Amino acid sequence: MGAICQAESGGYIWAHGLNSHDPKSIAYLSEDHGLFQINDYWGGLMLSPELLAGKYFSQSFSQLAKDPEWNIAAAREVFLLAALQRGYAYAYTPWNSFNNGLHKPFLQAARLAAMRAGVLL
Repeated sequence: MGAICQAESGGYIWAHGLNSHDPKSIAYLSEDHGLFQINDYWGGLMLSPELLAGKYFSQSFSQLAKDPEWNIAAAREVFLLAALQRGYAYAYTPWNSFNNGLHKPFLQAARLAAMRAGVLL
């Protein structure tokens, strides 16, 4: 996930992207926010009510997504939902950086950081 984070946002919590490339898409002009570029259209449909409310109830989606703790929790939920729907081989496919291989240059550093943090790989 660290490699995807780097590819999606460069590790910049304020990263923001506007999806204006496909006018026929139902997510046209939706926005991606934060470390994992959580999409406001799909995120609003997919994420659990607990994640969208809770202690953050009065904040907008874009405010939520700029909170690193929330953004990582949302990415975990997106990952698990994709794994449940399509199997673990497809759990990373919600991120275009994974689908296009843009995460690969960051894999070694992400693995090293995970090992240093005590995360089993």
